[in-house]
Amino acid sequence: MPHAKLPPIPPHAPAPARAGARATPRRAETRAVLGFLARFAGGWIATLVLLAFFPPIDLWAVRHTVSSLLLVTRLFGLPGFSGGTDVTIAGVSIQIVPDCTPLMPTAALWIAIAAFPAPWRWKLAGLLGGGVMLWLYNLARILALIPVLAHRPQLFEFIHVYLWQTVTLLVVFALFLLWLRVQRAGEARA
Repeated sequence: MPHAKLPPIPPHAPAPARAGARATPRRAETRAVLGFLARFAGGWIATLVLLAFFPPIDLWAVRHTVSSLLLVTRLFGLPGFSGGTDVTIAGVSIQIVPDCTPLMPTAALWIAIAAFPAPWRWKLAGLLGGGVMLWLYNLARILALIPVLAHRPQLFEFIHVYLWQTVTLLVVFALFLLWLRVQRAGEARA
């Protein structure tokens, strides 16, 4: 009895769709990622608009960065004083401007956490913990620039603008990934 040959199946033929079937997992993942990115972009734009219309937020961040730096210098017994936005630590003067505060990195982290689908209790924990971590990181970043200004002022621009801004982006990303891991582990235990 001869066997009839069936036509070959193309290697990447889509599976036949069932009536009423939901989107494939890949499509659902793509939709979730695009939704997260859209919420993040909307939050970022809203933050920029808010900061443009309410300059006191920047002033608050500068004032509290200066006072935090002075607190840290006192804790470590370093001579330090301020005159408005200028801070002098161990004889080295540095001006604190809005970009020297953790305001924008914190906003980026907070927007990412708020945009991610997770329970609100985990979001609030991430907002609080991330904000504290970025504030401390920013103080360490500024204090690390003091010896550069004192001993290698020609390297200050490069280290301040290129090195530290890149590291700051990596820290924000790492904190978001850490929050994701802790949040997922906590949800798995619950």
